[in-house]
Amino acid sequence: MESSVFNLKEFGFALRAAREKSGLLQQAAADQIGIGIRTLRGIESGATEIGVGDLFKAAELYKTTVGKLLNLEDQKIVNSFNHLQEQAKSIVYGSNNNITVDREWMEETNKRFAFLEKMIEKLQEEKQRMEVN
Repeated sequence: MESSVFNLKEFGFALRAAREKSGLLQQAAADQIGIGIRTLRGIESGATEIGVGDLFKAAELYKTTVGKLLNLEDQKIVNSFNHLQEQAKSIVYGSNNNITVDREWMEETNKRFAFLEKMIEKLQEEKQRMEVN
């Protein structure tokens, strides 16, 4: 089963490529997103994380989607959920109908699901906005 890990450097490269494709220089892009040029340079180099709000501003500015910038595809999201389910099956254990789950693993899994659910909602909203335009 495919498992993907978010890579900050790859994201930075994708963001830079989208900016260059849109024809914007770093200073102009940073100004329009509302961040400093040093921050944008750090994001594009993979040394600095980008805030969710700024990510959506950048996607709109570069005329692309957040999904493309994050290299998210519907199938990858489905595979991620399936992978988490498989992990759950291998971690859950018990006897006499008592099931025990590692609390740390469960908290991490819940965080991942919450993040993915939020991203799906944002991507659906973005898709609806794009269909209206």
